[in-house]
Amino acid sequence: MSKASPALVRLIRETRQAFHVLRDAADRLHADLGLPAGQRAIMENLVEGGAKTVPELARMRPVSRQFVQGLANALLARGLIEAQPNPGHRRSPRLAATAAGKALFATVRRREAVVLAKATEALAGHDLAAAADGLAALRHYFAANPLTPPEDS
Repeated sequence: MSKASPALVRLIRETRQAFHVLRDAADRLHADLGLPAGQRAIMENLVEGGAKTVPELARMRPVSRQFVQGLANALLARGLIEAQPNPGHRRSPRLAATAAGKALFATVRRREAVVLAKATEALAGHDLAAAADGLAALRHYFAANPLTPPEDS
């Protein structure tokens, strides 16, 4: 059996750490808006991708439908998204961003644009396109090859 590449192990470790740092940064950046990172992600999907059902949103990330329903309920309660009839399924409405939700998400994008412009300058010496390509390849590989415990463990 071949050994794991130290570079791959490092990439996975850095990805995990970056995820947590970015989630915390987003939470702090948008704290006054009351939009935690999980709700921000749902808003992004609905603003940029149009109306979706809770099961569709759950399939876009490795979380349960129930978890996404909790995020959606919080956004519904604030009037940032609305439930619309779903002709394909009476019990699973399509969720869509409201005008208030779109306006709030525009504020999110403006704030993030300032932060990302500064980060772009700070990271100018790094090949960000290659890093993104590597992360995409990693994501596609593990999406296509779900992990199971090895037989000899």
